[in-house]
Amino acid sequence: MLRAIAAGTAAHGARGRESMLALKLAAEEKLNIPILGVSKIQAVADAYGIKKDGKTVERLAQKIANILLEDLSRTVPAKHKTLHSFNTYSLIKRHSPIVLTIFIGGCVYPWSMSFGYESN
Repeated sequence: MLRAIAAGTAAHGARGRESMLALKLAAEEKLNIPILGVSKIQAVADAYGIKKDGKTVERLAQKIANILLEDLSRTVPAKHKTLHSFNTYSLIKRHSPIVLTIFIGGCVYPWSMSFGYESN
């Protein structure tokens, strides 16, 4: 069962990474696909605090993709921009404690953290 969970988690993360890379490459005009959802790109840029002042949708999408990729691939603890920008801690507060699964050296370790909130 743990092997199936690990495989599913890895596949889910890889799919997300590929989506982020596709957005970045489309924004850099290295991938020939259009960037749709201009209002969504602008709303996400606002949430991340990206100044729009005359930036093209492609430039905003590139900045967003860079933030997402940085959050995904961070190897040392630091502020997770996506969690902070989208006020996800209010969601975590309602569902705390959460259990994360950490993969180290091919082994699976459940890890519980509560972010200082009590469970409801």
